[in-house]
Amino acid sequence: MSAAHSTSVEHPEKSRDVCADAAGEERSGRTIRTARYKYVRYQGDPAEQLFDLQADPWETQNLHEDSKYADVVKGHRKLLEQWESKLIPA
Repeated sequence: MSAAHSTSVEHPEKSRDVCADAAGEERSGRTIRTARYKYVRYQGDPAEQLFDLQADPWETQNLHEDSKYADVVKGHRKLLEQWESKLIPA
């Protein structure tokens, strides 16, 4: 099992939204979790994930490629980018 480092911060405009930065030995990425959805983007990898936490709490169905969720993906991507813009560069 690989060790991972995770940092969570509440989204300033919506206290229920949480952003996280996680780094492991093989992969690192950032996540935004809202009341219903979890969106994940991995650094250096074009793959993205979107999960409907109400309908799929075990996160087994990646909805990122489903056109019905395009606006949800776009909105979560924007929230994550807003959070990233406020991070202090390493």
